Amino acid sequence: MASLLVRLLFWTIFFATAVGFYLYAKYCSVNNTALTRIPSRVLELSPVRWGKADFYAVAKKLDEAPVVIEEHLPPKTGRKYDCGWWKFLGGWIIIHLLKRGESPANIRIIDQQPPTRLEFTSGPAKEVQFVAADISKSEQAEAAFKAPWPDASSPTAEITVFHCAEVFRFHDRHRSFLPVYKFNVVGTEHVINASRAIGASILIFTSSATVAQRYTRLLLIPWLEKEPKHFFQVLGDQELNELPKTLEEFACCYSHSKLEAETMVRNANKCSSGLEGKGRVLRTGCIRPGNGIYGPGGGLWERLRGQNNVSFFSKQNFCNVYVENCSLAHLLYEQRLVELSSANGESTNPDIGGQAFTVTDPAQPFFWSDHQAAMVYFSRGQHRCAMLASTPFILQSYLIERYYIVKYYLRSHFFLAWIGKYLPPLRANLVTVQPAFMAQCCINLVADDSRARLPPSQGGLGYKGPWSALEGLCKSVKLFEEAEYGT
Repeated sequence: MASLLVRLLFWTIFFATAVGFYLYAKYCSVNNTALTRIPSRVLELSPVRWGKADFYAVAKKLDEAPVVIEEHLPPKTGRKYDCGWWKFLGGWIIIHLLKRGESPANIRIIDQQPPTRLEFTSGPAKEVQFVAADISKSEQAEAAFKAPWPDASSPTAEITVFHCAEVFRFHDRHRSFLPVYKFNVVGTEHVINASRAIGASILIFTSSATVAQRYTRLLLIPWLEKEPKHFFQVLGDQELNELPKTLEEFACCYSHSKLEAETMVRNANKCSSGLEGKGRVLRTGCIRPGNGIYGPGGGLWERLRGQNNVSFFSKQNFCNVYVENCSLAHLLYEQRLVELSSANGESTNPDIGGQAFTVTDPAQPFFWSDHQAAMVYFSRGQHRCAMLASTPFILQSYLIERYYIVKYYLRSHFFLAWIGKYLPPLRANLVTVQPAFMAQCCINLVADDSRARLPPSQGGLGYKGPWSALEGLCKSVKLFEEAEYGT
């Protein structure tokens, strides 16, 4: 009798396990099929796939007739400039300012660490003043902005501030992590106050197109849903009443914090600036880069180089912006605001102060499979990427998120911190595999920058990105290799 019960228990467990495994495999198969189905509206926007002929043509074009950014930059203004985030976008803005003829004495880097980028070790960029400050602390931000300019600077020149610094992580979505992004909100408030304290007349803020992106649940109910809600999203110049409201609606905590900061910058437009009675106002504007800025200095090639990369979103459509295109958009917005300020209300162009403009690369959006193929070609095979099914990783991401939250909570709690110390840390490549990150990778995103491309007479920036996405990728890999190998 006991032997019979043991056999019965064994076969019950065996069949239950087999059925469970079958249902798991079947669900993963059905869910993967839904997530890899390309919506017809996406194919209409991006009908052509990149191939080796395209890669060869672009590489040859950039070798024989490279883009000359000086031909696209607005003219020299003679103004003074405060700028942060020298490691990436801010550094490129400074490089472009110098390329168009601005004096190094009229430019300052306000950041926590001095620049170490290769471009800042020689030439005019080496002469740019560095002022150390943590803008999340109001006294440091104001002291940095009020620091004396170099003797060679223009004493009467008006000041433009480019606020690019940020805390950038796409994988956090739980309310517990909002304090991590305090820098984005409080830091922006301090930059606004410091800009007004020194009498700055223009402030351009780097926002994000993800402020318009909504969170997407990727685990479907097979008999009810054919594709996730918000599987296809257009990120454009949506106003506040069209944007997510609660943290749970946003793609992640980062997007939530960027919208808070953007709203403060836009509300500061035409506030008084400098000594009262002088009549000076602060004109502000925001640039929303397409969902991710890439290029030299951004770590794209450093992260992707190697043979052990994996991807589970090859058939998704995405929208990025090459860093020099993004820098150009900031300078064009400044030009529009300078024109409005100097016209004393007599400009025939619409007043675009206090607005937000989305920008992305020209030409059609690309699929991640296009991106991977381009990276393999331009890197001459150094980059390899294995394509994996996404649903097992999505299921795993919820477990990683739970562990991540528990560990963060324990380490943040005064009495329980000692327990958190004994929990092993997640490896860097596992930390990002959380539902918020997966929900941004496994959907189709398109950036609409049609309003930014309008001429100034129609309320646009006159933006035309000189580099396509394919040209931006090619140049990114080339510049990284030149910097690393000295070629």
